[in-house]
Amino acid sequence: VACHIWQERMRDSTRRENLARNIFMEHLVKVYGHEVRGMRRALDPDGDFSFTRLTLRRYCRNVNLKINIRDLWRALDRDDDGFVRFEEINVRAAVALASLQDWAAKDPTLRSCTGIWDKSEMGIRGSCLKRMSTSTFTKVLKRMGWPGIADQETRVMVIASLDLLGCGMITRSDLEWLDKW
Repeated sequence: VACHIWQERMRDSTRRENLARNIFMEHLVKVYGHEVRGMRRALDPDGDFSFTRLTLRRYCRNVNLKINIRDLWRALDRDDDGFVRFEEINVRAAVALASLQDWAAKDPTLRSCTGIWDKSEMGIRGSCLKRMSTSTFTKVLKRMGWPGIADQETRVMVIASLDLLGCGMITRSDLEWLDKW
């Protein structure tokens, strides 16, 4: 009987955590257009690729998001290390961005994600670019030979994650952000 009660409590706890996570992720998508963008803009504006429980609590209070913080925190901080890391917010986006970062780092002509910007700037007139449309950035990645460009899900994840304001533009600072990871 005690084992059955414990199992029921665990199932109920898991259900509440999943519900809290779903509500939170839907909120980030509704407000910011993408989970990673929400993390970058609201939860981790310093670009540390993580945030604390206090940050999460303050954010939910500031936006008046009615959600059980304890359930949400347990759902987000899966490794229970006291931080929600970028990879815990959106694993697929993290994998996609890691593939771009790894490719750029291994390319001797780039050496980093900002190298993509610098090299593309040389091929575009008016070499003092401040921003680049996401369609132009996609063409740049294709021209440079990034293998992930061929996979639509990977391409969309990278572009959406880098486009900080959701206005169809990528800046050098977006790539600097990725290099910090």
